[in-house]
Amino acid sequence: MENQELMRYLKDAIEQETSIVEQEKMIEQVTELKKRQKPQLTVKNNDRTAPVLKRNSYGNKLFVWSLIIGLALLLFGGIELSIANSDIDFYSDYGSGWRDELNAAYELRSNAITVMVVSVLCFGVAGFSAWTTYKMNQLLLSDYNTELSAYNTYTSELKRQNNALAKEHHAQMDEWKASYLQLKAHMNAPLTESQTLLEKFYSSDIIYPKYRTLPALTSIYEYFMTGRCTELTGPHGAYNLYEDELRKDTVISQLNTVIENLEQIRHNQYMLYQQVKAIQENTAVIASELNQIKGYTVQIAQLTALNAYYAALNERNTRITMYYHL
Repeated sequence: MENQELMRYLKDAIEQETSIVEQEKMIEQVTELKKRQKPQLTVKNNDRTAPVLKRNSYGNKLFVWSLIIGLALLLFGGIELSIANSDIDFYSDYGSGWRDELNAAYELRSNAITVMVVSVLCFGVAGFSAWTTYKMNQLLLSDYNTELSAYNTYTSELKRQNNALAKEHHAQMDEWKASYLQLKAHMNAPLTESQTLLEKFYSSDIIYPKYRTLPALTSIYEYFMTGRCTELTGPHGAYNLYEDELRKDTVISQLNTVIENLEQIRHNQYMLYQQVKAIQENTAVIASELNQIKGYTVQIAQLTALNAYYAALNERNTRITMYYHL
């Protein structure tokens, strides 16, 4: 192959390798965009607390203590009354000689009756406290039921709204997924076509497989452009010169490393620098267009920059296919 034809072949290989990198970067951008566009499920939180049934425990304590004291006084008064009555009967039978003892017995009976009256009052307090506690608890229960009914109504409405939001989110997710798959398929098809065309392009074995990379191709192309080499093989060939520069770390062979250290290769790998800059500029245009999309779906027909890129890519692929009879 003559040098002019070889240089054209190298240039077309560089363009194909560059377009594949560009397309891969654009697909990565679309993937990131679709992740950001993914609909988020926003639910309404329950900001209310469930009502708690309150009870009047003070009334219950008053009832219990009044009842206990009443029973104790009733028992104590009953015993005293029984003793007093027994003494009165006993001393009454022996006449006036036992008047002091008889008076003491009457006084004991009076005290016993007083104690029993107090016990009855305690029972009254117990009964009153039981009645008031019951009434108060009924009011508390009524208030609780009212609050519970309002709380249940609120939570039911909240659940209905969240179910509606979940249903809407599910529909949005279906649309988002369909839009993403459609756009990805739209971009994967040209990439697959470009990769297939590049394989056919390399099948002529003009370039040794080891050097079928963008860094290697651009360096070899520069060697021919600058007259440093006139052939691929041999001791003074482009392959040998490229390997020598690799050993001396004059050039970088890994594209990822090149991208990370772009300004460092500007002088030694100028064409590669230009290609990477072109990749960055082209993908930046597509990224800018994609970032302007609002919502969670993408209309492919509205992506003018992307569609223009694919139109140019298709024209270039067609030209290469026809020229090389691939």
